[in-house]
Amino acid sequence: MLNFLLNKVSLGITGFESAAATYSQLPLSLQMLLIDAPSSTSISIMEDGSLTKIGIYSGDLLIVNQSLTPQTGDVVLCNLNGDIICRLLDIERKSLFKIELVPDLIIETKIQDTDDFTVMGVVPSSIRIHVKNDNRFRDFTLNGLTVADALFDLDELLNINPQATFFAKASGNSMQGSGIFNNDLIIVDRALEVTNEAVIVCNYNGEFACKVIDTINQTLLSTSCVHEPKPVREIDTFNVEGVVPVSIRILRPLPQLI
Repeated sequence: MLNFLLNKVSLGITGFESAAATYSQLPLSLQMLLIDAPSSTSISIMEDGSLTKIGIYSGDLLIVNQSLTPQTGDVVLCNLNGDIICRLLDIERKSLFKIELVPDLIIETKIQDTDDFTVMGVVPSSIRIHVKNDNRFRDFTLNGLTVADALFDLDELLNINPQATFFAKASGNSMQGSGIFNNDLIIVDRALEVTNEAVIVCNYNGEFACKVIDTINQTLLSTSCVHEPKPVREIDTFNVEGVVPVSIRILRPLPQLI
């Protein structure tokens, strides 16, 4: 069983409900949480940076559910004239959107009646690695098989250690530059070594926060330009709760967490 943090972890330095980390044992694995229809779910890799503004980066893992009915605002994996692409869908406008963070760019592609267009599945969540030089997704493929047919284990791929790991729900927007948005899930590993520029969950003066740590300058950094760095001084109460190796971008609400 894995641990869930009952309270949200603030992505800012303020706003956490309690200074005490309360955990509850739940009979859930990451695979059980994210893949509720294994026979109609496949896994793909994001091939480009066309959706960085909504937190999906090149190399991220895409959970693709073929049983979901596409809606406006969904992220979908689709076939457009023979090209397999991942885009934001607008059914009313009959359009696909690229929304890039750098440069700040929105590109609309109209779906014409003459186009060969098929939605291959809705992407309710994506998975991002925050550990530098971690290439575990680089050569990953299910060869077109569903999760059920491939006997795939998401927890094994992500190297989830249930004895040292807990999940937390993010609150706030100060880590959007790292692809962590409000209400996303972050995986916190207490056994990993804290290195410079690692994404961490910490207790900072009685409040829990998710930040990038600058160990050289002893500073906590946000990845949003509107949030100031927070120095860790001798007078501060500071403790690292764990390193965040993986985050889960929640693109459709998870029934288990509502």
